[in-house]
Amino acid sequence: MNQLNTILIEGNITRNPEVHISPNGVKICKIPIAVNRFYKNTAGENVNEVSYFDIEIAKYNGHQRAY
Repeated sequence: MNQLNTILIEGNITRNPEVHISPNGVKICKIPIAVNRFYKNTAGENVNEVSYFDIEIAKYNGHQRAY
């Protein structure tokens, strides 16, 4: 039985996607993404927190997403 895990990350691409081929011939696309999070801390101050994600997409999808 196949299982599919899905995640949605909405943010800004920080650099151009990079495509390379692994030693066993699989195409891999690397996409760096920055996500902003805004909230109020316990003191009531507005806080802007940035998280960075390095996304890797392999095989056919990785090649398609880079272009």
